[in-house]
Amino acid sequence: MTTDKSGRTSAGILLWRSRNSRLEVLLAHQGGPFWVKKDIGHWTIPKGEVEPGEEFVGAADERSTDARSDADAYLESQL
Repeated sequence: MTTDKSGRTSAGILLWRSRNSRLEVLLAHQGGPFWVKKDIGHWTIPKGEVEPGEEFVGAADERSTDARSDADAYLESQL
């Protein structure tokens, strides 16, 4: 959980797996026009803003589910 200068709170989950005796983690790139073409050093765990009244774990799980779906779609497109 993180809170930025404006008071908005984000929640996320580190997704990982062990594959072929190696640790793999899923990282996401920041969205929006400010982050276009800014790849170096701007990767993070999948996370999203927590809405008022929303539980942190629920928000993090929802964002990680979205990230897993996006990752699966990307991997399938590479076959």
